[in-house]
Amino acid sequence: MFSLLAVTLTAALFLWGGARISASDFGSWHDLVHVFTFALLTLLYARALPRVRWYWISVCMIALGGAHELYQYATSGDRFEYGDFLLNTVGAGLGIASLALASQSRR
Repeated sequence: MFSLLAVTLTAALFLWGGARISASDFGSWHDLVHVFTFALLTLLYARALPRVRWYWISVCMIALGGAHELYQYATSGDRFEYGDFLLNTVGAGLGIASLALASQSRR
């Protein structure tokens, strides 16, 4: 179940999160959309791949954030948005931090 959600959200990120959607579509929510999306992706992949260590999931999520920004650069001709990449990284970090807090509360 979590695998399907994670892969679907990743595909949607690349299919509809590229040149078709601009920052102005979300207005002041643009930054939160980046953070929330990558936090959610991190949580989904962590649940879908329980045997994979958290640091590998975070490395993959950071790489995915960079790949997404490169994809937008390649498909829309916009410049690489370092700020968006940083927001994606923050989202992945929040996802990992919430996993760590949840695992400590279970102990």
